[in-house]
Amino acid sequence: MKLILLARPSEDFFQKYQELRAQITGDGIRWLAQEELHMSICTIADIPYEAFENLIQLIKFDCQQFQAITLQFYALQLKPQNRNARMLWARYLVNPAFESLTLHFRKRFKQLHYTTNKHAPQAHITLARFSPEHAPVIKATLAKKSFPFSLSNLALYQTEKIAEKTHYHPVHSFKLG
Repeated sequence: MKLILLARPSEDFFQKYQELRAQITGDGIRWLAQEELHMSICTIADIPYEAFENLIQLIKFDCQQFQAITLQFYALQLKPQNRNARMLWARYLVNPAFESLTLHFRKRFKQLHYTTNKHAPQAHITLARFSPEHAPVIKATLAKKSFPFSLSNLALYQTEKIAEKTHYHPVHSFKLG
């Protein structure tokens, strides 16, 4: 079983997202559905089904050790930053509390011998995917916007690949603090 621990955006974020979608349109742009928008905390793989309930309790306990986090918006960015850009990200400034949270869960899951992401996640949300020829149009349209992001809850989703597309299924939610 493969899981992802993530944070979901607030209603304020979704409102700004809808405004941006209305500004940038075209056949070559695939905006993510609101239910797909998230900020990754940690991926967890190779989890035996019999360990699942204990894992839920462990995450619930660990979430109590962290307070809510407000991330400061940095910029809308095309990724990767070269001529082959094909994703639009909402990026956030480095935040020590966010880094501590992600590091804590990666270490915790490694102690349990689960496979996790090798690198700390960058604080970002992928908003859209597009074909590289649309990058100049998107870049020219990007206005200085702010995408607020407060992290007070985490959610655990099970992931599965169906026809080369990853699907996320909600499993459990956890409150920080």
